[in-house]
Amino acid sequence: MGDKDADYVAYFDGTTWQPLGSGVDKRVNALASIDNDVYVGGFFTKAGGVANTAGLAKWNGTNWQAVSSPSIGQAAITFHVVGKQLFVGGTFQGGAGQAYTNGLARWDGKSWHPVAYGIAGAVTTITSTSTHLYIGGEFTQAATKNGTLAMNNFGILDLSGIPLAVEPDSRTPSTSMQLWPNPAQRVVQVAGLPAGQPLQFYDALGRLALTLPAPRGSAQVQLPPSLKPGVYIVRCGPATRRLVVE
Repeated sequence: MGDKDADYVAYFDGTTWQPLGSGVDKRVNALASIDNDVYVGGFFTKAGGVANTAGLAKWNGTNWQAVSSPSIGQAAITFHVVGKQLFVGGTFQGGAGQAYTNGLARWDGKSWHPVAYGIAGAVTTITSTSTHLYIGGEFTQAATKNGTLAMNNFGILDLSGIPLAVEPDSRTPSTSMQLWPNPAQRVVQVAGLPAGQPLQFYDALGRLALTLPAPRGSAQVQLPPSLKPGVYIVRCGPATRRLVVE
């Protein structure tokens, strides 16, 4: 940075690096801009000496500002911008006093909003398509209205905040194949399977985790202990269904 102090965060003006005021007091992990504001997230406790900036702060081009009061309290590790909405992932629990914002929240420029009912763990990366939000990190579950949904370090939500985990392959829709209960534990009931096809379980990364001979008609299938809790796409010939194993 030449002869200029730039504590953990700086910008390049086309010729030289410049500090953002007096900077922050610890590591920065995430940066994003909306309009003329730059959002900064990380493991710092204060930005520019301004109150309510622990973990997350905003630089308006001249001064540091708190995004909200209270602050999220713990580190914002990743940002993702959709329009003028800022999705924030991190280690925070109940960010800025808002319910259901554990690990993941949305800032609309004025207020915090939950994304679904929170994540049990830390969200460290976020991206999206036009309809879905994809998250990764160190977590095992997403909270839902009626309990929890197993999500091992990777998950998918629609942009209204409904946890989807992993989607079935849209190229192979099925209206006849049935799996229940869902979520399941060690036993799942199956029905409507195509004849002569194996029952295959694919994990969230698309890896084949288990292959079983498909029973005829309606029957119970015992899931082996080697099939870890998580979200799976179950395929039998052209038919697919999503199954949560607890």
